Amino acid sequence: MNLDGGGSASLYFDGEAVYGKVDEGGDRVVRSVKSVLLVYENS
Repeated sequence: MNLDGGGSASLYFDGEAVYGKVDEGGDRVVRSVKSVLLVYENS
């Protein structure tokens, strides 16, 4: 899996999504993501 951090990269943590690209107006550009890396705590 290539974790290059390009324009379609996004992060979802604690109920909030952060997207890797914004347009000229500063609005986030939401792109579909075809692969994910899931990390969770095993308790």
